[in-house]
Amino acid sequence: MTASSSFLILFLLPLLASIAHGWNSSPTFYDFSCPKVHDIVQKAMADAISKEPRMGASILRMFFHDCFVNGCDASLLLDDTPAFTGEKSASPNLSVRGFELIDSIKSQLEEECKATVSCADILALAARDSVVLLGGPSWMVYLGRQDSRTVIPQQISSLPPPTADLTTLVTMFAAKNLTAQDMTALSGAHTIGLGRCANFRDHIYSDTDIDPSFASLRRLSCPLSGDDGNLAPIDDQSENSFDNNYFKNLLAKHSLFHSDQELFNGGSQDSLVLQYSNAPQQVFFNDFAIAMVKMGNLVPLDGTSTEIRLNCRSGLNARDMTVLSGAHTIGQARCTLFRSRIFNEANVNASFAALRKRTCPASGGDGNLAPLDVRSPDRFDNAYYQDLVARQGLLHSDQELFNGGSQDAQVRQYSTDSAQFARDFAAAMVKMGNISPLTGTSGEIRLNCRKIN
Repeated sequence: MTASSSFLILFLLPLLASIAHGWNSSPTFYDFSCPKVHDIVQKAMADAISKEPRMGASILRMFFHDCFVNGCDASLLLDDTPAFTGEKSASPNLSVRGFELIDSIKSQLEEECKATVSCADILALAARDSVVLLGGPSWMVYLGRQDSRTVIPQQISSLPPPTADLTTLVTMFAAKNLTAQDMTALSGAHTIGLGRCANFRDHIYSDTDIDPSFASLRRLSCPLSGDDGNLAPIDDQSENSFDNNYFKNLLAKHSLFHSDQELFNGGSQDSLVLQYSNAPQQVFFNDFAIAMVKMGNLVPLDGTSTEIRLNCRSGLNARDMTVLSGAHTIGQARCTLFRSRIFNEANVNASFAALRKRTCPASGGDGNLAPLDVRSPDRFDNAYYQDLVARQGLLHSDQELFNGGSQDAQVRQYSTDSAQFARDFAAAMVKMGNISPLTGTSGEIRLNCRKIN
């Protein structure tokens, strides 16, 4: 395949996918709404990989596991709740890692451009940047994905297990409209990262298509029983470098997983493995980039409810943000938080600004207080939204909800329908209350809320 034909395929595939599935994909999707998205994601990945190169492989694996279950919709990122069982707790995903890094990137982007960049797009960009930072190829990431609001548990079985044979692998990839060549190229992602003993124990103890000295080496850290979590490099030549050594390992019968060695075991993919191993590395790189674009265009099933999440772990979205902001119908704010708004901004009612300037001078009086809701500051109602419609939001961030943007219609609705606001607020509070902490196994029941036991 020529360089020009490779480029044409990379360009056309996302366009065809967007036409077929109705999502507005473009590499420039955020150029105006969030122009710094590429820089923010790339810097975060560079920082993480400089501290721990393995993180690049972890994020790439996360992207693969997300896309193979109902498309690239960030459903894998959702935490379990008392009323919702997500994908994280499924057996193939128990060792997926890097969620905190995606959380960090999402937080930075929410600061930069609120409720704009989907978690699914963050993961797609992070996966691409991971490969590039570890020496691999780049590709054009088409953006505009949305985040699924649910999961389809039965689709978790579509993830290829490390024990799969070649026929099973080809069938599972074909179900995602990926060819056998795509499958072999994508398997080259195993040139980076580590594998768990539990996933390669059978291969090193029971299989015959493995170099005996390699099996003996791996048995040193992976006993016949126990130590399931012990790790070994998937590519024993260059685990932190994205290259074609993975395929050279297959020729030498040095693959860590049974499913990997199936690609070079007297079957249909032998010739392609030989090509990737012996030809210039760019041959593998070109095919890998094309396959990543195809996989990245897997979309949720028609009818799947989607949104732009505010928190990648929970179903909080822009609508939840607007209704939760209604908590500002009670309480007060300090002068230092609203001074710039009443003195410098144009989208503020002039008489309201003049009123607030009486207690919040241009300098000094930082601790002076004013009610967030000018109409009924001590009653929880929908008057906050009436304030916004009248350009009487006390804080800049509040008035942004009604400033010619995507939330204007919702603000107008709540300003006239207190019952709807009350119902939506209660539902959003339940969702927010189900956000899980990042404590891992370190949580406790404190005896004193101010101190760790």
